[in-house]
Amino acid sequence: VLSLNDVELGSFSVQLLQSETELATTATDDLGGFAIESIPPGVYEIILSSERVEVSITPVDLNL
Repeated sequence: VLSLNDVELGSFSVQLLQSETELATTATDDLGGFAIESIPPGVYEIILSSERVEVSITPVDLNL
C-alpha cells in the first residue's frame, strides 16, 4: 500500500475473503507491504482498511 503523493498512510488492516467468508487477516508493515501465505487457488476479495479509508479489491483470481 503506497501513497501517490508521499503522504504518510499509516498501517492498514488486510482481510482476505472468499464468498464473503474471512479466510485470513494481517496488517501492512512499515513499508506498506503485507503477505498472506498458503492460499489455495480460487477467486478472492481483498479489503484494505484504516481509520480513514476502506478499499475493496475484487476479484483477485489466484489460479496457480
